[in-house]
Amino acid sequence: RECQLAAPSTRIQTQLEVLKMEKEEMERKIGSLEKAKIHYKDSWTKALKELINVRERSQQDTKRRLHQEQSLMEHARLRYLSFEDNQLKDKMGADVENLKEEMNKMKDQ
Repeated sequence: RECQLAAPSTRIQTQLEVLKMEKEEMERKIGSLEKAKIHYKDSWTKALKELINVRERSQQDTKRRLHQEQSLMEHARLRYLSFEDNQLKDKMGADVENLKEEMNKMKDQ
């Protein structure tokens, strides 16, 4: 009778040990998965931050180039206005000279 009682107890003890081993294996796997999750989350965070930095640098470069182009355009516009102004002055000066010559001719007649 003791053998019969001992046999189920031994079987239960063996099953308990197997379950404990399975539990430990599962806990190791969970720990490993948590570490992997943290690693990939950190990697993604780092990649996203780098992407943000690249995008910001690109925007800053674009703004800088746009500002340079605007400055060049403004400089060209001012040069054109100055050239136009000088042409107008030269034309007016020539017109004034022509008028003076005509007045002198009229005086001489």
